[in-house]
Amino acid sequence: MVSRSRSLGIGVSLVVVAALASGCTSGAHSPNSTPSTTAGSSRPASSDTATSGVQATTSSGPTASGESTPPTPLELPAVDPATLKTYYGQKLAWSECDIGYECAKLRVPLDYENPNAAEISLQLIRYVDQVKKKRVGSVVLNPGGPGGSGVDFVKSAGKAVARNLNDEFNVVSFDPRGVGASAPVRCVSGAAEDAFVSYFANPSNPAQVAQLGALNTSFSQGCKAKSGKLIGHVGTADTARDLDILRAALGDKKLTYIGESYGTLLGAIYAQLFPKNIRAMVLDGAVDPTLTDAEAGAGQAKGFETDLASFIAWCVKQKSCALGSSVADAETKLDRWLAGLETKPLATSDGRQLTRTLATTAIAVPLYDPTTWFALNTGLQLAFGGNAKVLMLLADTLNGRQADGSYTNMIEANVAINCADRPAAFASIDDAMAAAAEAAKTAPTFGIVLGAGNTPCIGWPAPAEMAPGPVRADGAPPIVVIGNLRDPATPYAWAESLARQLASGVLVTRDADGHTAYLRSDCVDTLVTAYVVDLKVPPPGASCPAS
Repeated sequence: MVSRSRSLGIGVSLVVVAALASGCTSGAHSPNSTPSTTAGSSRPASSDTATSGVQATTSSGPTASGESTPPTPLELPAVDPATLKTYYGQKLAWSECDIGYECAKLRVPLDYENPNAAEISLQLIRYVDQVKKKRVGSVVLNPGGPGGSGVDFVKSAGKAVARNLNDEFNVVSFDPRGVGASAPVRCVSGAAEDAFVSYFANPSNPAQVAQLGALNTSFSQGCKAKSGKLIGHVGTADTARDLDILRAALGDKKLTYIGESYGTLLGAIYAQLFPKNIRAMVLDGAVDPTLTDAEAGAGQAKGFETDLASFIAWCVKQKSCALGSSVADAETKLDRWLAGLETKPLATSDGRQLTRTLATTAIAVPLYDPTTWFALNTGLQLAFGGNAKVLMLLADTLNGRQADGSYTNMIEANVAINCADRPAAFASIDDAMAAAAEAAKTAPTFGIVLGAGNTPCIGWPAPAEMAPGPVRADGAPPIVVIGNLRDPATPYAWAESLARQLASGVLVTRDADGHTAYLRSDCVDTLVTAYVVDLKVPPPGASCPAS
């Protein structure tokens, strides 16, 4: 996911494909021609109410304090299971919520250190197939984000996953705490969120940087006012503990899990906390838990730049490429057009403007999935002619903006969860934007966008619950980690790192562009099915082609 929201990549491609099919055929800040503080365009070669759903049970719960240093994953405190009997012993009441799907609610404590103080409920969903009722158990999915809805993901991909796993599992997911229908974090109005996701700050322009800081402050204070104590309890460690309660409520002695993108971080933290409760775990499009905000942002910027180079190389070979017929001409044309949007955004029919930030966000979306590159070419062709409709649709899809101008809470949850998972990497917005300018030297299109995305947690009103650091999974069975060589949102080096950290990690490499590999590659699907269904672990050095 690319937006002004310290993002780590959301598994949105299935949703995006659906949007493109209906719209194109009938998350941030700036890009390419680098700002005055940087020089040159060095492109790589191709190759997440005051209580917001919190139900008080006995007391108002703890008050957030920023005095203590947050623990790394290896230092996460254990939670006494005896204090959670009422949660681990609950029975789920499933009922039909859509044709082919059943839903239920899962109760979890707001604060695991004070589980009797207050609780929240999480929205669950499962794909229902009446053909075969006796199964191995349940497979739990997480689509990424943070901020992605597992409920929406199962509705779009649940049947495909079930068939891919030979109908041996009930396919289950949930909206994590703070997300969607599970005590959602809320912060600002639609108009304010429009400004938050579209504003561009040139690091060499102090007034623009100050305005960016003001927008961030307004956003974070809105989160504090509307979501209250919830924002202090939406981190991945809490969600991993929720996941173990879900496992027990499903009646599974051990967890079978497939996590995409940010879902790999959730899986890794679960493996750290509950290694012996794992049956099988697939982590696809891996996040590296050791990275700081700055490191993650710089890595993503380079990743998206690399995949943009792949897109350009593809585009110039097409009969009608919006960018021209040579790579050099294409880069120059895109750079100049994006730079022009800084001073003259492109007006749209609904009164909004396609800013440089929104255009960059739109460019990022098809880079998640090469099968949608045609949409980027179409969007650029129209935009160069003055029609921003397709590019705005792409940006809106990633940002969760609805047709009526409202937003899902994807961006709000993304910011809150990321701020819970990592302390701010910079002491001031000026420091962050100076680093963004530096990143733009090697990632001219995305460096400033993702650098600015590192700024919302500066001055965040709740302390971080976790700090960057390695994970372990001592006592866990083999855990499969999958990485595309040219993944824009979660670079391949992150998959290599996570597989090394997990003592039982087994790396599967796919020689492809795009974000994540499962359900995109017959080879990967075959390996995942054999592993999840029959516990047949991929061989060392397993690799797959793009198709």
